[in-house]
Amino acid sequence: MIFKTIEDIKRCANKPDEVLNANIISYLQFIQLKEIYLQTLDDLEIFDMKSFNIWLNEYFESNDMVTISEEQVNSFRTENYQFLRKACKPSTDIFIEGYEDDTESRLEQFNAECNDVIKKFPSNEPECKLRILKNLRQQKRDLGIITNDIQIQTDETSVTVMSSYISETVINGLIDINWKCNDDTYHKYIVQEFKEVYKCVIRYVESCFNREAELIAELETNPDADITTGWPDRTYTY
Repeated sequence: MIFKTIEDIKRCANKPDEVLNANIISYLQFIQLKEIYLQTLDDLEIFDMKSFNIWLNEYFESNDMVTISEEQVNSFRTENYQFLRKACKPSTDIFIEGYEDDTESRLEQFNAECNDVIKKFPSNEPECKLRILKNLRQQKRDLGIITNDIQIQTDETSVTVMSSYISETVINGLIDINWKCNDDTYHKYIVQEFKEVYKCVIRYVESCFNREAELIAELETNPDADITTGWPDRTYTY
């Protein structure tokens, strides 16, 4: 049995939907059957097409072809919209070759066809915006805070180190901590003061997560919501 490959899909990206979707279905069937076959192999066995084809003949003696849903096809098209768009678009140079005397109108036609391609393969904007939001939350979290005019780190590693210092005060009786601050200066804290700084750090980090959660909910009803506003203030006192 001959299945379609990614290259087959690229070559027919500009074909009618029924042709493109048929290629996608064939490719996804191969992927699913390969996953089933791999589960039958021992740990040291390596996948090869000859053995796979022998297994397929035996598999189809008692099983039907795996079914690919319309939702799976649409998900593939959406998740892979970038390479599908690229496969549909000729380079500008090739498109206008031989049309030097009418370059402007030829470029207009090129842009119109490109817009048609974008409509055929829309980007997964909601998921893209959620990824951007996650990255923004990480950036905000890692900015650090200012406590009593001292710059304190709030990145994941620093929070873990601070937590370990707090544990040391309980387990081994640590009485003061010489902490290297966000501006590369050192500040010596007594234990109780350091615990208050740590509380400020945790409040700030938690506030960043809370703001992300609020924006996720807002994006469900308003995809154009401004995700750059409303983040917590970085100044804390204790």
